[in-house]
Amino acid sequence: MAAGVLLPGGVLSMTSSAAERLVRSGSGDAALLYLQLLRQGGQFDAEGVRKALGWSADRISTTYTQLADLGLARKDADLSPAPAPPEPDSPPDYTSADIAREMEGPGAFPHLVRELERRLGKVLSASDLKMLYTMFDYLALPAEVILLLTTWCIEETERKYGPGRKPRMSQLKKEAFVWRRL
Repeated sequence: MAAGVLLPGGVLSMTSSAAERLVRSGSGDAALLYLQLLRQGGQFDAEGVRKALGWSADRISTTYTQLADLGLARKDADLSPAPAPPEPDSPPDYTSADIAREMEGPGAFPHLVRELERRLGKVLSASDLKMLYTMFDYLALPAEVILLLTTWCIEETERKYGPGRKPRMSQLKKEAFVWRRL
């Protein structure tokens, strides 16, 4: 068996006593949570566990209590998930004057508009320009990233709907929010 298969990205180790306790418990969840704790250097983070393992808060709490009962985790850990970050404000409603001012300026936006029009094969409407400016200003995506996103969306649209089909600006904007979040 290849060494890379056994040690992906690093080595995690546990004592034989810990392994024995986990095996005797018969709980796969306890073993997975213990491995996650080892990956995190022993620091318990409920939100990190939820993301890594895709578990509910209830499952995390129950399994962590199991580990604590086995003597493999601290009993005094805070099992409550971190509060959810506040929802971001909605983007501002840009006016036509905002767009016109940006188009006249020396920045990258006018060049971005021309390149997007070329790639999409159409002149962008006022509504399209507002969506593009939302990506550029509110999401603060660099012009290069917006162009990369546009290329990706064009390829996906052509793959799904056939050659020559282009995405709408609303699709680009939606994908830009996803990219920004990620």
